[in-house]
Amino acid sequence: MRPFDDQELTPPPPTEFQELDFSVRQALQILRWLGYGLLIFTLIDWIYTLTPLKFMNPIWEFQTIGLLVDKAIVPLLGLSLVFAGAELERGQWELRFLKLLSWLTLLIGILYLLLVPLGVINTVRIDQLNQRQINRTEESQLNAIRSVESRIPNLATEAQLNEVVYLLNQGGLQVSPAPGQSLDSIKGDLTTFIRGAREKLGAQLQDALKQQRFDLLRNSVKWNLGAFIAAVWFIGLWRLSEWTRM
Repeated sequence: MRPFDDQELTPPPPTEFQELDFSVRQALQILRWLGYGLLIFTLIDWIYTLTPLKFMNPIWEFQTIGLLVDKAIVPLLGLSLVFAGAELERGQWELRFLKLLSWLTLLIGILYLLLVPLGVINTVRIDQLNQRQINRTEESQLNAIRSVESRIPNLATEAQLNEVVYLLNQGGLQVSPAPGQSLDSIKGDLTTFIRGAREKLGAQLQDALKQQRFDLLRNSVKWNLGAFIAAVWFIGLWRLSEWTRM
């Protein structure tokens, strides 16, 4: 009699392992096709974002950098899913395609890295544009104020007074002389009002410039840092997909 004849060992049914293996492979295929779908959506979105091309336009370039950085997670996720599982369940055509896709990942990573200096340069250029725009606005409004101010000493009729008040109101300076007020008193009030408006105008425009600089700097830090992080991840995926290039 052999030992343990009365205790026959029954190994677990092999079908359980086969079903588990099949489920894993099926899930892997689904994830890969989801990755390919995300890459197709990314390609369509990039074409939409980059057209029409407006190179040398700092505002367009800066905003485009922001769009590419904000949406970088989609191609990163798509590539991660496509490369998942290494060579498992791959056809020859797919292996050749993945080799090309791996090098393309490196190229995209380098391009994202180049967005960083481009973003810094455009930050400076846009700040200079904002400064010039503020200066032009200030000069234009000051010229309008000086033009009106030069007419105040020569006011002699109510029609002339109404014209000056109208011009001031059109320029955003709300003036409403009190009823029955003498012309000389109105002239004095208008002169004082315009002097105060001139000083207030300069302060308002400087505040607007400071706010523009703050918003610009905030977006610049966010998008330049995001471009660098995205570049690191793309290059990292290229390194992790080394098996496709062997």
